[in-house]
Amino acid sequence: MLVVILKLLIPMSDWILKNLEAMIAGLAFLFSAVVFARTEKFNRKILRETIRTNYTTALFEIDKKLIECPELWAIYDQNVSGIQKVDTPSEKGKRIALLYLHFNLFESVYTTYNNVLRKLNKADREFWETWRNYIQEFIEGSSEARELFYNPSFQLVYRESYKNFIKSIIEEFEEKQRLATNA
Repeated sequence: MLVVILKLLIPMSDWILKNLEAMIAGLAFLFSAVVFARTEKFNRKILRETIRTNYTTALFEIDKKLIECPELWAIYDQNVSGIQKVDTPSEKGKRIALLYLHFNLFESVYTTYNNVLRKLNKADREFWETWRNYIQEFIEGSSEARELFYNPSFQLVYRESYKNFIKSIIEEFEEKQRLATNA
């Protein structure tokens, strides 16, 4: 039908008329490819932003737990609140649960930025570097976290590459401590 209308309105050569469907299909394919590429790029950007938002939200949830239960600040060797560690089974259990919450979140972030996302962009690298610094500060600031890391049950539930990452942070910290003591 379209070909008939075009033939009446525009004088075309037979070749154009014979290949009109193929040209329209080619243009449709080209248009689809451009839309696909732009959609793919947009989806990757949204995915990365969603990942960053979700990890930040998880950190806010940890902050809420610290607000609701200030004695959890005792997981840090030196905390600004001045709260002292109380080693009743209940308090120790709460601290261990919070430590596992941190370690689980850290493993998720580590895995995402070291194994899942391909070709980290500048924002990804900055976000991962910020998290890496936070993880390092957390590990260095909590002897209880370091102690939990070496617990055999801890070693069973985390991926090897993640455990090696945490171990390298602990070893680096212990080396700094040793050098400071010897100085």
